[in-house]
Amino acid sequence: MRRILLPYKIRSVYRLLREAEPQDFTKYSEHFNELSFAKKLERVGQFLGDTVLLPILRLYFILQSRDVPKTGKLYIIGALGYFILPIDMLPDFLPGLLGFSDDLIVVSIVLKQVRKFSTPEIEAKAQRLMHRICPCR
Repeated sequence: MRRILLPYKIRSVYRLLREAEPQDFTKYSEHFNELSFAKKLERVGQFLGDTVLLPILRLYFILQSRDVPKTGKLYIIGALGYFILPIDMLPDFLPGLLGFSDDLIVVSIVLKQVRKFSTPEIEAKAQRLMHRICPCR
């Protein structure tokens, strides 16, 4: 498989995000609210597809679980706030999935931390909502 070479600035952003800790994203929690989240999903959901959308929906439903401690919820809210913001390390308006790749890295880092709180019910809810947003998948 051929490796895609990205410009230096983008590679440094990826490196920075991969080395980040979940608490690094809590500053974005002030940007999360249900209405902004729903609008963003509606606007970009079909474009993103399940690769990006499903992890985001998993985080959203894990957030609603009573079993998740406050720190975990703060990490999730920060990651979802980062997703909502159109201007972040790699702006969402960049072509293709490139603009959302930093969002996916942030979501993946936080999802790795809170995955233990995921249940089959949460997975089913995320799948159902994803199929409602992207019915062709």
